[in-house]
Amino acid sequence: ISFIECVKSIVIPDGFSPNGDHINPVFDILYLDELYPNFKLSVYNRYGNILYEGDKDSPKWDGTWKNNNTVLPVGVYFYILEFNDGKTEPIQGRVYLSR
Repeated sequence: ISFIECVKSIVIPDGFSPNGDHINPVFDILYLDELYPNFKLSVYNRYGNILYEGDKDSPKWDGTWKNNNTVLPVGVYFYILEFNDGKTEPIQGRVYLSR
């Protein structure tokens, strides 16, 4: 049995905390790279400004605004996850950034 056969779905955390303790320092969606290697993840603030865009080859989102490396404040951020596999609909959700 391969790893992909054992893992049937991704696991999306509802929060993460890039506070220097090395526990949950990035928004890491478990098994995403393996199950949906063509994914695209976009993260937005409450005003609809895009803060992060990433794929399998990008660093995971660490709570900074990638345009200027601004450390973002504690709060709720919104994401759109596109699977780009030709059959799975994109999903939207929210994640809590704690410090």
